[in-house]
Amino acid sequence: MACPECARLLAESEDLNRAHIAAFDAMIEATTGPAADFINFKVAANKAFVNAERARLELEQHKRVHVKAN
Repeated sequence: MACPECARLLAESEDLNRAHIAAFDAMIEATTGPAADFINFKVAANKAFVNAERARLELEQHKRVHVKAN
């Protein structure tokens, strides 16, 4: 039986990971522009990474609930 919370957390994790990749790509492209642009993109990439990592850890923690229940 599929767990709706697992599906939701997995989708959130995947979406946030894609957002992190996009932010990182934008940061790389900003290396040819002004330093201020690069710093802003770096901050955005770091925030996106933290959000993606939070979602991944939340999913792992939720999966442990299933392991303990079985």
